[in-house]
Amino acid sequence: MYIVLRVARVRLGYSSVPFRNSFSNQNTKLSVSIGDVAMAIKTPRHPELVPVVNAANISQSALSHLRWMLQKDMLKQDMFLVGGPGPYRRTLAMMFCNLIQREVEYVSLSRDTTESDLKQRREIRLRTAEYINQSAVRAALEGRVLILEGIEKAERNVLPVLNNLLENREMQLENGNFLLAPEKYDKLKQNHTQSEMDQWKLQRVHEDFRVVALGLPVPPYRGNTLDPPLRSRFQARFIPDVPYQECLSLLSALAPAVESKKLSALLSVASTLQMLSQTAQLEFSFPMNHLENLVKILNNFPEMSVQELLHFALPGEIISKGTALKDTLSKFRVHTGKRGNIFIDSLKSQEDYIEISIGGASKGMLSVCGYLAEAAGNTNYVSLSQHENALAEVMLLHATGDFCIVGGKGCGKTTLVQRFADCLGYQMETIAMYQDMTARDLLQYRITHPNGDTFWKFSSLVNAAIDGKLVVLDGVHRSDIGTLAQLQGLIHDRELTLFGGERLVGEEKYDEIRRRTGFTDAEMKEKNIYPISKKLRIIALAEPSGSSNRNDILTNPEFHSMFLFQNLLQLNIAEERNLVKKKVPNVNRAELEKLLSLVSSLRSSNDQVGLSLSNLLSTRQLLRIAKRQNSEGSLFQAISRVCLIRFLPTLAKEVLEREMEKNDILPNFDVATKRLGQITCQVCNNVLTIGSTSQEIKKGHNKAGLVPNVLFYENAQHLHILEDMLKDFSLGEHLLLVGNQGVGKNKLVDHLLHLLNLPREYLQLHRDTTVQSLTQQSAVKDGQIVYEDSPLVRAVRNGLVLVVDEADKAPTHVTCILKNLLEMGEMTLSDGRKIVPRVPHQAADSERLIPIHGDFRMVALANRPGFPFLGNDFYAAMGDMFACHSIDNPDLESEKALLKRYGPDVPDFILEKLVRAFSDLREMADEGLITYPYSTREVINIVRHLQHFPAESITEVVQNVFGFDSYHEEMKTLVFKTLHKYGIPAGASPGNINLAKKIQIPTLTPTSKLSLADSSSQETISVSAGKLKLKGPLYAGSYYYPLDKLETRGLGFSEMVASWKYALDYGNSVTGISVSRSRSAGDDVVHVNTGNPIGVYSTTRNGPVYFTDLSSFYPASGRLKTECMGLPGGHFLHFSANNCDILLVNPQEGHVQSFSLKSVASRLTHQFVREQPNLYKLNSSLAEDNIAIFQETESNQVHVVDLSNKHIHRVIFPRPVENILCLDRQSWIIKERTGKLCLFSMMDDTAVLENLVEVGVKGGPMVTEALNSASTLGPSARTLGQALHMEVDEMTPPSYSRLASGSNVVAVLTGLPVKSHTAVSVHSINLSNVPKFQKRSGYSQFRPSLLSKEAQIIYPFCSSDGRATLEVIDLPSSTLSSIKLNRLSTGNENANHSINAATSSVFTDHLSDSLVVAVDSLGNAALLETSSEALDKSLKDWKRMAGLEGDHSLQLTINRESGLDVSGPKHGKVDPEGTPHVGGNTW
Repeated sequence: MYIVLRVARVRLGYSSVPFRNSFSNQNTKLSVSIGDVAMAIKTPRHPELVPVVNAANISQSALSHLRWMLQKDMLKQDMFLVGGPGPYRRTLAMMFCNLIQREVEYVSLSRDTTESDLKQRREIRLRTAEYINQSAVRAALEGRVLILEGIEKAERNVLPVLNNLLENREMQLENGNFLLAPEKYDKLKQNHTQSEMDQWKLQRVHEDFRVVALGLPVPPYRGNTLDPPLRSRFQARFIPDVPYQECLSLLSALAPAVESKKLSALLSVASTLQMLSQTAQLEFSFPMNHLENLVKILNNFPEMSVQELLHFALPGEIISKGTALKDTLSKFRVHTGKRGNIFIDSLKSQEDYIEISIGGASKGMLSVCGYLAEAAGNTNYVSLSQHENALAEVMLLHATGDFCIVGGKGCGKTTLVQRFADCLGYQMETIAMYQDMTARDLLQYRITHPNGDTFWKFSSLVNAAIDGKLVVLDGVHRSDIGTLAQLQGLIHDRELTLFGGERLVGEEKYDEIRRRTGFTDAEMKEKNIYPISKKLRIIALAEPSGSSNRNDILTNPEFHSMFLFQNLLQLNIAEERNLVKKKVPNVNRAELEKLLSLVSSLRSSNDQVGLSLSNLLSTRQLLRIAKRQNSEGSLFQAISRVCLIRFLPTLAKEVLEREMEKNDILPNFDVATKRLGQITCQVCNNVLTIGSTSQEIKKGHNKAGLVPNVLFYENAQHLHILEDMLKDFSLGEHLLLVGNQGVGKNKLVDHLLHLLNLPREYLQLHRDTTVQSLTQQSAVKDGQIVYEDSPLVRAVRNGLVLVVDEADKAPTHVTCILKNLLEMGEMTLSDGRKIVPRVPHQAADSERLIPIHGDFRMVALANRPGFPFLGNDFYAAMGDMFACHSIDNPDLESEKALLKRYGPDVPDFILEKLVRAFSDLREMADEGLITYPYSTREVINIVRHLQHFPAESITEVVQNVFGFDSYHEEMKTLVFKTLHKYGIPAGASPGNINLAKKIQIPTLTPTSKLSLADSSSQETISVSAGKLKLKGPLYAGSYYYPLDKLETRGLGFSEMVASWKYALDYGNSVTGISVSRSRSAGDDVVHVNTGNPIGVYSTTRNGPVYFTDLSSFYPASGRLKTECMGLPGGHFLHFSANNCDILLVNPQEGHVQSFSLKSVASRLTHQFVREQPNLYKLNSSLAEDNIAIFQETESNQVHVVDLSNKHIHRVIFPRPVENILCLDRQSWIIKERTGKLCLFSMMDDTAVLENLVEVGVKGGPMVTEALNSASTLGPSARTLGQALHMEVDEMTPPSYSRLASGSNVVAVLTGLPVKSHTAVSVHSINLSNVPKFQKRSGYSQFRPSLLSKEAQIIYPFCSSDGRATLEVIDLPSSTLSSIKLNRLSTGNENANHSINAATSSVFTDHLSDSLVVAVDSLGNAALLETSSEALDKSLKDWKRMAGLEGDHSLQLTINRESGLDVSGPKHGKVDPEGTPHVGGNTW
């Protein structure tokens, strides 16, 4: 059945604009009939409000809808048109009003619509508040049709304000007026005058008032469901899509050049996809309203495939989801191959348009709107094949209407739009979209005149629409669909109704209204009607979310119906290579290839972690890395800095490091070492130089008050960061500093600006920061609210540095509006002004334009993303717009130097403990063991407290930081455990003092005297000198790891200072220990020798531990016994007793040099001996002098190796030597195998051997031959006197005496050096007579340590229960104390060791500060303090730290100064009568 539309008996099926002159003659009476429904047409009072609609070729389906609407209007019923997204419902409503010549009030609803937007809005006119009728009230009074679009977008309980108006045509207004139904009003007026009606404030609702609501069905579409009372007041009409045949006929008329088969295929695919979405088989619906524009493209380019057209209809991430589209295309036999590339051949300016020739896979001509085709082009633009193809496709979309470009971050969306504008001569108006943007922000906002009157001002978008600019909606993925939907009329129909009552219509409709009404342009403006330039074009820019978030605007069908889409992919590697080379001509090509290879591997990764990492390396970041590559020095460092590798999750960090290693991007240790070295900051000749980077200091400004001046203590790490910041600053980059709290981000920025003499503006963001507050700040002046420029605007205008603090605290959709400001120098302010780049052709004095100053910079400060910080991920949203710097807590040395500046009087050992404890706590926070990341700020506060109140204990002061965790037992336990690890006695008590018990032993007694025999016994010894020939260096296998040391005085106090364990391999064991002593005890290096594999662990007191594997330098067969000897500088000698080759090793670098003690012939002789005897015995007494003594066991030779002078002396003794006691470099006591004692003296190349005679004192024993080792210096005069229990001259030098020991004897030799006329006194103690002393049968396994300064001898042994024990002989106090160390480890890692209590060994040596280091066979090491004086001092310090000293009772005293003289006695009152004193205290 066909429905016929008739107007005054004339069929209007093909009338282009019906009723064009229908109201020109007031006497003309018209009527309209659709089928069997007819209605008389009234002449409109305001014909400019009648919509202009092209009613040509009205389809049968549309006529059926119009017939129904005509019926409802005749019944005076309100209508609700419900259907899918698109302009069809709105077009029907406008067509209906055009058909019956009814005036229209149009309202587009959103989440921001309020009751005042529908009823009455309060405005100020001439300082008086007035109520202005809004659309609903105007429509009711004037008899117009109120069209409400977007019913589902209005907030709940907003639309019910219309319920009574819809039902009874009644409404109470804010100004006191009451709208009354026409029949009731007319009935009252029959009995009352008009003045009475006005006095009652009654107003008549027009009988022609109708409401047409337009909405989406919810569900399946998103929005609020209809309120039942509201729904019941409407008559509903479902508006489906245009039927297939009607749509095909329409498309055929639009594209006569396209074969019907292709049109049919296109329509079939679209209809099928739409049907699948309605049956929930497809997540998206196809926007059928785009078919008209797609067919227009196809008409110009008939060769284009259906598949290529469909890619314009939806965002790429929607098309790529699932296989529904591919299956549908194959079902209709549509080609699904690779899309062909097209490009622009030429652009030619015509009179009112631009003609574009397209070449490539699809060829054709386009006529598009524009201003002037560009001839030369932008010199900064780099032509890339993908962008050229996208630019040509964008031109196709431009020919049909507005469009959206969808692409990932850094893929070139902004560049493409800029190129598009340059090609067509467009002036861009960029609008940053954000989540909280309202319709008023987008279209029109209300401001006040100086006199207080309010008025509405056009937004930049409205002005751009009138002026015909290119409107760029940047970041539409962040905006709300309700706000964006306000532009549907502008996009689809080029019509827009504003809040102030203004209407914007397209040029054709504007001209038609003028022709109808005869209005001039001035009259049209007076009627608030403005033309929209036909050259207006709207381009939306969006980023795919990559998630299935229901609120994502890119998955919203209503958004799909608004734009055609250009899907821009990430540049491929070849294009990025081309781009970087052209943008950075001097880039290192080899490093660039590594970088691009890394990016390629991450983008092609199959796991989500790799893909997320690839987003951090956008094209924009690749350019930044290339620009800074020459100054960075390391590609690894550059990538780490850009990706903020320090703050990446553990898994992401491992993936990135693994991929960098695969692509040969390795750390540059030279750069890392350089960063660990010294760096200086200096100002010379008005130039700031930090490290190797220089920048001229700014002068000549009058803003000294804005230049920050902050207390800043320089340290190495912060200076390196400042240098990196200065490099980026000099390159014109904006900076982003990301780090934990309290690491010094603000101080670094302020100090850099202070050094450069740059003024700054400061802006702190927070949760409630809005876009408006970023650009304007309200203030009260003279009783009026005025709006002033924010620090951002002032910094932009005046060329200052804007410091944006707490950038992560503001919502990212707010801070993202800064993107255009940073990238293109453009930003639209909330009051309509616009920040623009400083370009010559722009008027800098324009009130609306704010030219950006060339010196403007932005520095953003943000906390690291993720828990426990409560901010937003600012880096993920905006990171690639900045040169990023990860700010971490200072390293140990830098932090210690910093703390020393804050607390110069705080002891160094306290600072050391604090620095290391907090370093461990930060590592625990990184590993997720604790939640709070302790920073340098907390340590500084502790040190400042200790500086000002030195009497307070550190355990009390640290509670100022850890008091927050008092009720969190697990956290408290972890924190206290860490504090105890570094010797901070938190929670200690006096009962925790556990010192070893001391027992008295016999005192030193004179036992014998040593003297030289007569001169006839003197023998001359043969000494041959030679040059030491070192071979190498070779490189040994080595690695290092941090020293996990536990300071054992955390909870208790004992002789043990610290303990740690060496990471021995399975089956390995310790075979010896030696120390490289230096002037500073902190630089001493402990060398621990191991047997399987043969190697040495070397470590300083605080680590790290270096392991040098020396097994490759020894025969593979047999288990060798090796020894090591520490040398000054941290090096060591390593040798085997049955090998004549000696190794000189640098453990930090892994360098090994060697020399031989034998000639070539001798070595060949020993080479063929299967079982070689122990050839050599090492004497390390002179190690501190860099001298090693090797004694041959099979001959009378002794080799003296001087490593300082690279000499070797070979001494041949007349008889076999049993042992050597080195008194100093020139004097040795030689014990021959016959038991004979001799004094060996050597000067240069001559040596003399003299016999020694030992005579017992009062029949005492001869003990010298029992001595096995001696010190090279003796104790001080005071200590020597205490040990000998006799007076010793204070001027007695340490060389006067020596400390010596044997297996069961200790002795002190005095009267040195040995001279012919004097005797050396020997005072000794026989330890065999001491009951508690462990008896020894051998010496080598239990070699004692001699502490000459303290006159102590340390004997190590293992007790029967497997515990390492040190017996300390303290000669000054004549006491013996046994110090038991930790039990030998029995962990699974050493389960197969053949070591038990019976076979285990303990090895000891001492450090420069007389601390003793002990290690057992399983690698359990301990550092001990044995000196009585040192223990007393340490115990006092420990008690002070633990707060166990002094009286802790408190007293409150209030001192009041009277100002009176109190130097003499008080003078009482004087009795003038002289009356005798009778008591009291006043006379």
